[in-house]
Amino acid sequence: MEQAQARPMKKRRRWLIVALLLVLVSGVAWWEWPKRDPRLFGSWSVTRDDQTQPFGEYEFGADGTYQYRDLTTGRVQRVALWYVADGKVYCGVGIPGSAGRIFRNMSGLLNRQFGYDVFQSALPLTIDSVEDETVVLHSEDRVVRLTLRRIPE
Repeated sequence: MEQAQARPMKKRRRWLIVALLLVLVSGVAWWEWPKRDPRLFGSWSVTRDDQTQPFGEYEFGADGTYQYRDLTTGRVQRVALWYVADGKVYCGVGIPGSAGRIFRNMSGLLNRQFGYDVFQSALPLTIDSVEDETVVLHSEDRVVRLTLRRIPE
């Protein structure tokens, strides 16, 4: 009779451990998941500081994807992921955090092996200012400075 009662306790303990592990994994995944700044959702025309006319358009989606359309050709040239971290907008396939370091290391190895970048690096652009209708960004080396202007829907 004692054995019959011991088994349900072991099962209950296992399920409790599984539930706690799921909560822990979910918490870490949520914490490390790329963040998106809702102020950037929508369509934006892009102008370099040295130009007066926009050269492209970005559309940042709430689902973490963006698309870039080149205004000179009219073609959508890139559809990829975007996120915001540490005051920077990352556009590309890059993955943030510790998982990103693993993929970047794998990418370097695969690049040497196959001769091309399997996991494209994300292009970081530092946010200078964000207003309702205008966002100013610059590259890490400050050579490129971009102004994004919201396109009315």
